[in-house]
Amino acid sequence: MEYGVGGRQQAMGRVREKCVLGFPSLLNLVHKLRWWTMVFFRKSSTFYFDISRNMPIIIESFPYANPMRVEGGAFGGNSYRLKRVMISSKIGHKLDPYIYKVGKHLLGKGVNPNFLTFSGFILNAGAAFLLAIGYPKVGGFAILGAGLCDLLDGAMARNQGRATPFGAFFDSVMDRYSDLIVLLGLLFFYAHRGSTSMVILTSVVLLGTALVPYVRARAEGVIEKCAVGLLERAERIVLLAVGALFNLMVPILWILAVFTHFTVVQRIHYTWKQLKEKTDLNREDGAP
Repeated sequence: MEYGVGGRQQAMGRVREKCVLGFPSLLNLVHKLRWWTMVFFRKSSTFYFDISRNMPIIIESFPYANPMRVEGGAFGGNSYRLKRVMISSKIGHKLDPYIYKVGKHLLGKGVNPNFLTFSGFILNAGAAFLLAIGYPKVGGFAILGAGLCDLLDGAMARNQGRATPFGAFFDSVMDRYSDLIVLLGLLFFYAHRGSTSMVILTSVVLLGTALVPYVRARAEGVIEKCAVGLLERAERIVLLAVGALFNLMVPILWILAVFTHFTVVQRIHYTWKQLKEKTDLNREDGAP
């Protein structure tokens, strides 16, 4: 889809939805709420905002977005573009060269990425033990150390040309162990204190944490990719570390309990939408 200066549009794809904004009335507020709700739950990746018409044009739907001004070019000066901003998905591997330099200086070039992966798991196991016996601050630093190992292993594997299918598989398995063992440490801590409500809350978080990657793995068996959702692993690690270091574990667990399951629902919805669109396209292609 291209937009000329002054709001003229030349369609190069299917326009999915149009909503007029700007009416100074209650109806305008309803339109805005409806539109942003629609934006939040849709799949990917771009829309343009035509200032001259005060109208967003959605080309493809998406789950999260933030506005980015498009200066000049085919879009003129009157368009805004929205893209997905899920932290880990947005950054991707862009930081790999810098992370690799840090790892090379700290550990040298010869370190095996799988060793870093396993070291991350050992640090998370240590964090779980520290949390279980009531040393949350030290446990928080251990979680951050494990997160650093998790950053380094992939970056070093890719930059050294040592990325392998087994390495990716091993990393994924160790990540699951690491996620769950930290929560088991918290579960033991609250159970030892006799806090039934916190045991239940931590169990809900544990269930959501296990389901987030499982749903993605199952989804990618039927669609190409399902890298959507609000709370991926990087965000969960940061939240748990913050909770441990700053004595905020209870509110952090509530956040995780809500948003891990919300992420699961997002991935289910995204997969359903993808399969539905694929089915609709197949029907259109097969129509006489």
